Amino acid sequence: MNSIVTYFEKYRPKTLDEYVCDEQSRQKYQNIIDNNLSQHLLFGGEAGTGKTTLSEIICNSIDCDYLVVNGSDETSVDFIRNKIHNFITTYSFTSDLKVVIFDEMEYLSKSGQALLRKYMEDYIHLSRFILCCNELDKVIPPLKSRCSQMKLTPPKPVLVKDRLEHILKSESIEYDGMVLNNYVNVFYTPENDFRSVINELQTNCIGGKLLDTDIELNPTYQRFMELFGIMNCNFKYDWKLEEDEMSEFIQLQRENKFLVKR
Repeated sequence: MNSIVTYFEKYRPKTLDEYVCDEQSRQKYQNIIDNNLSQHLLFGGEAGTGKTTLSEIICNSIDCDYLVVNGSDETSVDFIRNKIHNFITTYSFTSDLKVVIFDEMEYLSKSGQALLRKYMEDYIHLSRFILCCNELDKVIPPLKSRCSQMKLTPPKPVLVKDRLEHILKSESIEYDGMVLNNYVNVFYTPENDFRSVINELQTNCIGGKLLDTDIELNPTYQRFMELFGIMNCNFKYDWKLEEDEMSEFIQLQRENKFLVKR
């Protein structure tokens, strides 16, 4: 039986050009690559902002061997002392640089973080560490001070829509622009969850077409559309938003950046 590949995995960015972010951030990441990862990195930001994906893109763009570790699975000092130490000190036939991507490293104990800090100092001539965490305040200050820190922010909804359009076109799926707005506004905007909106998109691609989704799944967006509908009728009817409704409408748009254009 063939395994089903999700759109999220199938279209996971493999190069910096494919990575979804603003151009200023892209320039910063390109500079890291151009300088061959000259220092340790600490990526902070909420889940789903692409920290691990970006880390792997960087490693695949330079000459290095890399190891991906998940801090929620491996938290002991023994693991740091054995697996990571052995990796960064073992000779490689393919590259002079070893890189450890430590995902969700805030789960690592303080003693484990202290040992990691020692390795970052002692083996800087052999290795680099890219630390990824959701909660920067759980990282000990001595570890932070040895890294270049960057906080990754979720991409803007319009960039997410662009990526969804790329997926749909690649899959030869017919879609309506306003329907695609609904997917972004309902499934991405509340939690900035890229995986969720892509999964919902795939679920509702049926018979070569993208079905519409229920905006009631996001009550905030539903309310926004109610106000937008009233305002949009002003040219034909004598309806208009009251002052408090207009203030609510503006506030909802400011906070959520809902997409309303095709």
